[in-house]
Amino acid sequence: MGRFVNPNNSAFQVALNSQIYVDKTGMIAYTNRVLGTMEGYICNSRPRRFGKFITANMLTAYYSKGCDSEAIFAGLEISKSADFKKHLNKYDVIHIDVQWFLANCVDAAHVVAYIASSVLAELREIYPSVLPENAATLPNALSQVKEKTGQKFIIIIDEWDVLIRDEAANAKVQEDYINFLRGMFKETEPTKCIQLAYLTGILPIRKEKTQSALNNFDEFTMLQAYGLAPYVGFTEDEVKILCDKYGRDYEKVKKWYDGYLLDGYQIYNPRAVVSVMTKGKFRSYWSETGSYEVVIPLISMNYDGLKPAIIEMLSGAEVAVNTATFKNDPAKIASKDDVITYLIHLGYLGYNEDSETAFIPNEEIRQELITAVKSSNWNELIGFQEESRKLLMATLAMDAKRVAAQIEKIHSEFASSIRYNDENSLSSTIAIAYLSAMQYYFKPVREMPSGTGFADFVYVPKPEYRSTYPAFVIELKWNKNAETLHILPHWTWPGREGEVTPVFVYTNYPTAELFINGKSYGKQSKNNSSLKSRYRLMWMDAVYEPGEVKVVAYNKDGKAVAEKTVRTAGKPHHIELVSNRNELTADGKDLAYVTVKVVDKDSNLCPTDSRLIHFSVKGAGKFRAVANGDPTNLEQFHLPKMHAFHGMLTAIVQAGEIAGDLVLTAKASGVKTGTVHLQAK
Repeated sequence: MGRFVNPNNSAFQVALNSQIYVDKTGMIAYTNRVLGTMEGYICNSRPRRFGKFITANMLTAYYSKGCDSEAIFAGLEISKSADFKKHLNKYDVIHIDVQWFLANCVDAAHVVAYIASSVLAELREIYPSVLPENAATLPNALSQVKEKTGQKFIIIIDEWDVLIRDEAANAKVQEDYINFLRGMFKETEPTKCIQLAYLTGILPIRKEKTQSALNNFDEFTMLQAYGLAPYVGFTEDEVKILCDKYGRDYEKVKKWYDGYLLDGYQIYNPRAVVSVMTKGKFRSYWSETGSYEVVIPLISMNYDGLKPAIIEMLSGAEVAVNTATFKNDPAKIASKDDVITYLIHLGYLGYNEDSETAFIPNEEIRQELITAVKSSNWNELIGFQEESRKLLMATLAMDAKRVAAQIEKIHSEFASSIRYNDENSLSSTIAIAYLSAMQYYFKPVREMPSGTGFADFVYVPKPEYRSTYPAFVIELKWNKNAETLHILPHWTWPGREGEVTPVFVYTNYPTAELFINGKSYGKQSKNNSSLKSRYRLMWMDAVYEPGEVKVVAYNKDGKAVAEKTVRTAGKPHHIELVSNRNELTADGKDLAYVTVKVVDKDSNLCPTDSRLIHFSVKGAGKFRAVANGDPTNLEQFHLPKMHAFHGMLTAIVQAGEIAGDLVLTAKASGVKTGTVHLQAK
């Protein structure tokens, strides 16, 4: 037996000797099935403290010729398998822990050479007549052994990705390591001498050079664990058994440490579960084994939409994520989606494969991320938490007016990108608004069955706060009495005079009548013949003539109850500015969103206007950004100028740190200048 070639079973014996060992030997049944097949190349990635080390030692103890492991596997799940003894301790096993080699090298540049020389030295001791003293490379040595003896190898590499992660900026180290992996596992010759290859680490295989070196591997990840899902961490059934044995509250354990959803299994962090069973304290155990500081540089990356996404998830919501863009290389992170995907692999986020969304899996991780966010100097979060706290207090005081006002304030100031265009959007805003509740309550239960229906949000207090903080339920209701009457898209179509130009109307009323310059085009009623006709009314035979379009809405009794008028715009005359708020906090951070319109002399929007508009700010603030909603627009949003899109833009101004008046000015050639006056207090 050796240290790296044909090790003994002592490392796995340590796990078996521990106070808590959960039997995961059923995984060996899978590796036995794929021995000597194209599926016998496995890359099983999972977060730290999820049992990677124990699994690698388990496989080594089972397959290695350097020990007799029948006794230690007796009574475990794999011992019940029909081919248990067929493969038990029958193979030359090479077990490499790349982290250990890196830690024992003066320079990372020598790691690959250190691995090769160490393993070669032991192979020469085992096969002195086969391998000459000058055997050049490790892959060649494996090939020679197979050729002369017929013996195939099982290769187990733990922390396979440590050089990818820790030496991401060192091109030479990366290249040497990739070439090493390619020589070990790629092309025909390695296939002849490898019975099983098992790599484990945090990251999946990198999608560039490493992938080309290892594209024959089947990957099992935190995104897609497939048949190995129950062996990634502890399952619900396993945790329930431990809770019964140690007298722990299962529901509390679930809220603290559950949440990883893999192939239909709810998976728990093994290290956290073992810690709470043996120590009896419900808290984050991640900080004991690795600092949250690994997250700080990731969430501090200034990618558009990253901070709102983190805040949404901290509030208990799920956010959509495109996991396909991440190259599985920390050095190649280039977007919000890349950061979120990396956090999934690190175990700081869970992933729902069906909905393609990310979420914070449990209370332990939420606390870790809160700490990381605070350490990242997210000053805006501090102000947001205060507003959220006010909302929670108003809710507990059952002050409906204050609750409504606070939700609207949070929506306009902190979740301005989320519009109330459907129930999901409103749900996201509600989840964000109650972020402060997460200090006293567990992650809200969504769509909880209650009687004959479902409760949209249920906040259950943590046990230590149940005497002072009651459970509360949030129900989202559609106000069908709220008036909606909107004409699309506009009535300014120069050059279409006399041509058929359809008119669309959205309304909460069942029926409406269209008038063009006083002429009725008849009534239309909503119906269920199609999705379009269910939600909008359409006059497909309307003929364009400049002037006035009016829609009169009727209730179910046929009574006219509302009307809306749109007029043909005249020549562009001036710029009109309307801010979402007139007062800002003089803290150097507060923002106002100003709608900018090019209008005619009667203030009708000019929907075909696309002139360039210049912005300037004077007084107690500064210009921050501008956008026009055109998906094809390539103008830089941080510059104080942009072309209008359908006659409109949105400009953003930011308060300074000194109170005073703030004036935003919008200028454009051929029209009168527009201004809006705000106050920073």
